[in-house]
Amino acid sequence: MLSFETLLGALIGCGWGALIAVPIFTRANKSAARSRAQVMEQKESSRRKRSIESVAFIRVLGVPARRRASRTMENAVSRDIPVLIDLLALAAASGCTPAGSVAAVTKWAPPTVSAWCTDLASASDRGITFASACESPPPHRDLIALGATLAASARSGAPIRSALQRLAESSRIATRQQAEARARAVPIRLLFPLVCTILPAFGLLTLAPVVLGALAGH
Repeated sequence: MLSFETLLGALIGCGWGALIAVPIFTRANKSAARSRAQVMEQKESSRRKRSIESVAFIRVLGVPARRRASRTMENAVSRDIPVLIDLLALAAASGCTPAGSVAAVTKWAPPTVSAWCTDLASASDRGITFASACESPPPHRDLIALGATLAASARSGAPIRSALQRLAESSRIATRQQAEARARAVPIRLLFPLVCTILPAFGLLTLAPVVLGALAGH
């Protein structure tokens, strides 16, 4: 049987071993937790980086589509402005003021410019004058001249019908010139499909059989 001194020494040794082991295990657990946190942070950082890169890549890919959509919208506004000016001139000919003309044509304005007309018609509800609303930057640059004409007539009280007729004529001329410029650019745009698709297909369908027949005859 073990003596009392041996048992006491073993108990004391176990106690000291436990006192020494506790800080070691605590530090090991903290180190493991820090390692796991660092690994998770690295994974999260890598995931965020991939997400940012993918979003940037998608944005870069979407630039041509956004530019085409912007050009399409600008062309639609340019085509609809003469129609809007004619409606305003008709309302002015019936005796409406500039603000009354805009309010009268809001319902019948083309969809591309109806929001702008609605914004001008509701200017008084927002506590600003009609002239100030017309002078504020419009959503499309082609509406700047029309807004300036409406503002000038509203401030001076001068008849607006003749000014609108001149503006409508100049808008139609500008629209026709833009259409002619786009038509002149069509042959240049057709060069790529012509060179890269039509000419190679023509060569494969016409020249390739002749060359293969000649080679087979030899």
